[in-house]
Amino acid sequence: MCSQKPQQKILVSTFTCGHQIEVFMSSLTKSDMNSELLWLILTMGIGVLFTYVHLLNSSDISTLTKGIPNRILGGALMVVAIVAFVYISIHWIWFLPPDLNAFGAFVIYFLGALLRAPLTADAIHRDEKTSAVGLSMSLVGIGSIGLVIVSMAHEPLLIIASVWLMFHHVVLDGVWYVRWHFLYSANALFTLESTEISDDNSQRTNSSATTNYSQYNDDLQSI
Repeated sequence: MCSQKPQQKILVSTFTCGHQIEVFMSSLTKSDMNSELLWLILTMGIGVLFTYVHLLNSSDISTLTKGIPNRILGGALMVVAIVAFVYISIHWIWFLPPDLNAFGAFVIYFLGALLRAPLTADAIHRDEKTSAVGLSMSLVGIGSIGLVIVSMAHEPLLIIASVWLMFHHVVLDGVWYVRWHFLYSANALFTLESTEISDDNSQRTNSSATTNYSQYNDDLQSI
């Protein structure tokens, strides 16, 4: 009997853990899930990820990181913002009643997020900071401000996550946009450096042509 007690404890603990997970999942399914918001976040989230992957694979993003003083800290802050967004999304989908204002804030947020990577790639291709990128970032910031407003009537942790998300997109992204600058892009259609190189080549060609013509005249005179 003594040898069977550890096995019985393991079986009881396993059953208890499995029962708790089952109760948690049943509570999620029985709650008023906001299916519209779930589908919005899933579809738009996949679209945003696709645009960023395409940006990383198709453009020279070295100019995007020049405005970040500490890239490790910047990456860590971005991870925290992603975790905060996931926490906010889970609460609005499963634990909070449907709110039309919250849905609209998510729509504005994703509209700017979907536009940011393609417009950034276009700016890199043009080799200039465009106002269209700032417009897309403004939409993301407006959406995050809306999430803070609709979260004020709920639990403190949701408010903290929403405030951090707003701080990341309004303050930190704003500082990055101000510091974002271009020096030289290999994929640019037109740059000052390429123009200077072409002018130097044309001057060298003209000078070499003049030298050859003078040599030809000297040869004729000697004959």
